[in-house]
Amino acid sequence: MKRQMKKSAKRSLWQCLLLIVLLLMMSVTVWAADRNARISTVKITVSDYLKDLSLEGGDHELPSLSESDFAVPDTDQYVIDSAEWYDTNGSLTVGTQPKVLLYLSAQEKEHANGYSTFYYFNGSYNSSNVRISGGTFVSAQTIGNYGLRVVLSLKGIKGTYGEPVSPRWSTALGMATWGQPTMSSGYYKVTLFRDGSRVTTITTDQTNLNLYPYMTRAGGYYFEVSSIPYGTSQSGGQASLGIQSDSLIVTESQISSGSGQYPNGTYILNQNQNQTITNLYGSGSTNTVISTNGTSTGVDLYNSGTSYTVYNANTGHTSTLPGVNLGTGTGTTTGTQTLGTGNNTTYTVYGDTTNGSTQSQGALSGSWYKSGGSWYFRTVTGQNMANTWLLWQDHYYRFDASGRMLTGFYTDTNGATYYLRDSGAMKVSWAVINGAWYYFNPAEGPYYGMMFKNQIAIVGPKTYYFDHDGRMRTGWVIMKDSSGQDQYYYFYPKTSENDSNYGHMAKSTTVLGGYTIAADGHWVH
Repeated sequence: MKRQMKKSAKRSLWQCLLLIVLLLMMSVTVWAADRNARISTVKITVSDYLKDLSLEGGDHELPSLSESDFAVPDTDQYVIDSAEWYDTNGSLTVGTQPKVLLYLSAQEKEHANGYSTFYYFNGSYNSSNVRISGGTFVSAQTIGNYGLRVVLSLKGIKGTYGEPVSPRWSTALGMATWGQPTMSSGYYKVTLFRDGSRVTTITTDQTNLNLYPYMTRAGGYYFEVSSIPYGTSQSGGQASLGIQSDSLIVTESQISSGSGQYPNGTYILNQNQNQTITNLYGSGSTNTVISTNGTSTGVDLYNSGTSYTVYNANTGHTSTLPGVNLGTGTGTTTGTQTLGTGNNTTYTVYGDTTNGSTQSQGALSGSWYKSGGSWYFRTVTGQNMANTWLLWQDHYYRFDASGRMLTGFYTDTNGATYYLRDSGAMKVSWAVINGAWYYFNPAEGPYYGMMFKNQIAIVGPKTYYFDHDGRMRTGWVIMKDSSGQDQYYYFYPKTSENDSNYGHMAKSTTVLGGYTIAADGHWVH
């Protein structure tokens, strides 16, 4: 009996050993063959000299690029085939962030047994899986299965801005003026002195400034002006040396009352002299655009150029919605299209409706899901919304190229800016963001949701000024009239929590104790 048990045990042991050998042989057979492997992560390192581009040496041209200026991990998965400057004319400017276009090629890795692993690119590549050391990811696009096109931006070019040209006093008492240097940041620090003592320092993006409100005592005045960096995009630039003007003698009979001084030491103004006024009276289907001299121009205010496509989740159809190009002429919309009603809701599409077609509304098409802390929307066809707009329950949402729902400020390729709340829904009308007031067009139609910027705008019965960042500005603003002369306009600052005048243009009145304002808003002097 014991002998039989021993034989049985030996037989079981040999069977186990045979099974292990067979499994090993099978695994070797499976491994011993060519295989494909997806490249899931891309890493690129920018060379040190490209991290510190500078204009200090006097060279104003971008250096030539080669693939050796960028490094990738030594894994044999992919290599850099070529490198070139992207979307640049080849000239350098202090503070700008030049872009680079790289072409990556997937590789074949040979093994000792004679077989190979073939790597390939597939799926979505974005900032989460394309990591740039020494630069910032911009975009990525696959080219077939074995190529990847990557755009990255470098750090801001270092250097010192040029000194302002010929600072001097103009014929108007207290009006300082200077010329823009060749290497300009577009922003200046102006310091006023009286008899050698500093009176005030003001930041501006103009090349003239009214300093008379600060001349409250008799004496000899001069100002010093320098070019300075402003904002994060110019952080690599260094301020120029300050250049002084000649002295201006102000007598007791000429001193200012102090009215009209700029708040917070800052007088940032719009650099774009082609100011426009938008009339938002009425339903919003017609926008009248007027130049500052009062003549109708009929121009496309936002110059959107092309329409964008919106997927309507309630119908499963796509339509062209806000952003269609009105072109020149009367500035009216080309028509409206009302979708079939259902679920007690009516949707209207603004745009070209010459085909007269209608679309019926059905059940909700698609669904939201969250992945990696971001929201995505999948349509009934199984495709994620990507690089487009979505209309969902009366709100617009924007998705990037990877399908991720965006929040915060979004600027499209035509320069139109929108604001997407934390929920992703696009904001319209007035909004306070980081302490500043903004206005997003609430009129349904071609400019729906677009931020007002670089312009004067009539909102309801009042006129406001929005700077190049879209912020509502108060105080004095300089704009050119129809003859090309600088004119001053005054926008009321906030004086109380319920101030009904806050932000709007003064007209046909007197401000700051003695400045006469004409009916069109300019200071009469």
